Amino acid sequence: MNKYIPEKIDRMTEYVPNKGDFSVRLDANESPYLPSEELRKRIEKAAFSAAFNRYPDASSEDLINAFCKRFGISPKQTAAGNGSDELINVISTVFLTPEDKVLICPPDFSMYAFYPETIGAEIVRVPRENGYVNSDEIIKYANEEKVKMILFSNPCNPSGRLMKKEEVVYILERTDCILVCDEAYMEFSSKDESVMELCGKYDRLIVLKTLSKAFGIAGLRVGFAVSNEDIGAAIRKVKSPYNVNSFSQAAATVILNDGWDEINEKYEIIKKNTEALRIALDGIGYPSERTDTNFVLIRTERAKEIFDKLSLKGIAIRCFSSDNLLRITCGTEKENEALIDALKSI
Repeated sequence: MNKYIPEKIDRMTEYVPNKGDFSVRLDANESPYLPSEELRKRIEKAAFSAAFNRYPDASSEDLINAFCKRFGISPKQTAAGNGSDELINVISTVFLTPEDKVLICPPDFSMYAFYPETIGAEIVRVPRENGYVNSDEIIKYANEEKVKMILFSNPCNPSGRLMKKEEVVYILERTDCILVCDEAYMEFSSKDESVMELCGKYDRLIVLKTLSKAFGIAGLRVGFAVSNEDIGAAIRKVKSPYNVNSFSQAAATVILNDGWDEINEKYEIIKKNTEALRIALDGIGYPSERTDTNFVLIRTERAKEIFDKLSLKGIAIRCFSSDNLLRITCGTEKENEALIDALKSI
């Protein structure tokens, strides 16, 4: 070990996405659909009007205004980021010290532990039960361990389970710490269960949103953190000055302003196709669990074997081998058919 590298970094595990030449990618929960040709032309026009020789707008003003208009919140409550990942990092920097504890609910998005660990914070794990959080266990450990922050996704990645709004509030009102609720997949579920509208009411609630899933622009890396005005100001203060590049700001603003109907139509198609994929998997002997997301989940002791065999056939899915889980993103109808045919042969 290099003596200049801190031990906390040396013991961390690097996040490594699937690598390889895959003809079908069903591993990252992205939308399988590009924006329409008409919408791409608008994006192109907006992008080429940007002054690429200048730094981007440090405040992402037009982008944040477009986002807030769609979701009915105040720009003062909102910060834009280079994907939700950056915002998790910024939030960790704002609130955590090496003396603090962070509670997560595995299996969940690995970055919830990764960024707090770079600060040196201690991770407290309250495992999910069949994909669901145990609210009373979270409250118990958060209070006993004097936890500084709770992070979880809702609906959950990878279980796909949705936590009701009242349950999030139940935890929030019985603990005394920052609660970060990542709603990356809420568009595929019941948007009535979102707690974003409560951010102005509570001084400890932060909601993360991304345009990488239902909005279909994962390659542009655009995310948002919504909270109360004080926390919003703190996040904007700590983030990098020019964290969202000019092209991403321009394109995402067009998506939010002009592509709303199209995006809504596409994620309804994805929801329908996800259920069709689940039924098809059941039909060939791969029983999958119903989810509130754009992916399905299979529990099997053959998880690693199936993952490897699909990889050899040019199909990428996500394997959580330690939990015997396979997570499969809903693709286009053609991609889903290719997956089913490959699984039949396996």
